Amino acid sequence: MDSYDPEYPPIRTRHDAANGVFGPVGVEVRYVYMNTSEHQSEEFGKEAGLKVKAEIDKWNPDLVIASDDAASQYLVMPYYKDASLPVVFIGSP
Repeated sequence: MDSYDPEYPPIRTRHDAANGVFGPVGVEVRYVYMNTSEHQSEEFGKEAGLKVKAEIDKWNPDLVIASDDAASQYLVMPYYKDASLPVVFIGSP
């Protein structure tokens, strides 16, 4: 799950790395974008967090990788801080 949109260069680099690690061992990787870099209001962030949570609930993954501050603020902290679903947080360099 990414805070930004898929064309942001660091996101593409992370996806290439994730696909290179997980793909060869048969792990399915799905991406969801909050696009909070273009829409920075708190209201948009909260709505984006709820939409991503709905996708996670639908997919029922074994692990969530959350990228950047908005993902932490609007998804991880309100919904997964004390959940049993493992969450790995990564940030931009």
